[in-house]
Amino acid sequence: MNSNFYAALNSYQQTFARIAYTVIYSITDEIVVPNLPAASSSSLPANGPGQVANIAVQSDCPTDVSEHLAMGSYDAVGYALAADALDHGSIAERSRIPLSVCTQLAQPGVI
Repeated sequence: MNSNFYAALNSYQQTFARIAYTVIYSITDEIVVPNLPAASSSSLPANGPGQVANIAVQSDCPTDVSEHLAMGSYDAVGYALAADALDHGSIAERSRIPLSVCTQLAQPGVI
């Protein structure tokens, strides 16, 4: 029980150095409530040295009505944010997402 895992678990930190955390959520989520910025239930507090980005898909696309199921299955905005984080090996940056993604019906490969 003296492993690094248990030490990290018992440290009460939620983020760790050299790890980038991107949380993508929807304010219209019907499962996770309340989910309104800035203290949304989905948000990850920056409780530790890790980089954290909490991004609502409605932050740049206010008419996006994606809900819980849409995140990760077909929402184009959520997909673009996740792809941005993975492509850059860092947190997602809203400024790198073209606003044209707001008009896409679904993420690539779905339609």
